[in-house]
Amino acid sequence: MTLDVISLVDITQTNVRNYNFYASYLPKEKWEHLRNQQRNWDVIVQLLSLRAQPFDITVPQKLTNQRPARWGFGWIYGACNTATLWKFSCRYETAIDLNLIRGDFQHVPIICGLEESFQFPNSCLCSTDNHANILLMKHIL
Repeated sequence: MTLDVISLVDITQTNVRNYNFYASYLPKEKWEHLRNQQRNWDVIVQLLSLRAQPFDITVPQKLTNQRPARWGFGWIYGACNTATLWKFSCRYETAIDLNLIRGDFQHVPIICGLEESFQFPNSCLCSTDNHANILLMKHIL
């Protein structure tokens, strides 16, 4: 079973983890920016791993010129046009309860102010209601 995760929060996978490795050629501010993007990615994968044991995880891809309402994001994001999409698989469909996973994502702190096209009212994930900034669904694309 394949699931899609679509997010308005920047969850770019940069693989930046160790400052000493990158210090020789990246300014500290750039390293911190890339590291924060990776931190968001790590949080998402860890949350999914609580219940789903994901594998075949794709690299997140940026979607531009998107209407958030098309995907089912909260109405407050009407002017936002950048989203991030990635997919993962789970071996057993019966092991996945999307409502439980959505609950795991609710109000989890996240680093905002990276490359999002919207300034979020709170620095946390929201998977329900009019403030939803991350969606999990069975594979659609």
